[in-house]
Amino acid sequence: MKNSMVDVALQYRNQRGWCPIPVGRDKKPLGKWAPFQKRQPTNDEIKAGFSRTPQPNIGVVCGALSNLVVLDIDGEEGFRSLRDKGLEIPETLSVKTGRGKHYYFLHPGVPTRNFAKGRSSFPLPDVDFRGDGGYVVAPPSLHASGVRYEFEEE
Repeated sequence: MKNSMVDVALQYRNQRGWCPIPVGRDKKPLGKWAPFQKRQPTNDEIKAGFSRTPQPNIGVVCGALSNLVVLDIDGEEGFRSLRDKGLEIPETLSVKTGRGKHYYFLHPGVPTRNFAKGRSSFPLPDVDFRGDGGYVVAPPSLHASGVRYEFEEE
């Protein structure tokens, strides 16, 4: 990999306006991330956070802070859930994940909730939604399955 995770995290913050946080292979934040639900980390905080662990993954905080919401589809079951409801995903930035795909959309400008299986009443099996106060694992992170998160054609 030509860029280190800290370099990619800095690019996400400085070029895309996203709020990056270091996460482990278990998808859990490496350190306290609550402050970064309300403010962007500084470049120095990114460098410090991503250098604490030898091989961190990158998380991106969703919501108004990053001007981002993400639809998370897990495998064929998730896509079937959408089809069964007659729903289609509009063209947008997408990421291949270890289990399916993430679809990135601009934040709508109003508060958005997170919906995840087992933790909410979201009506679509194997489909999660990340909004304000949520985060997703982002490229070029390595999924526990060994699959690398990758942007599809931009």
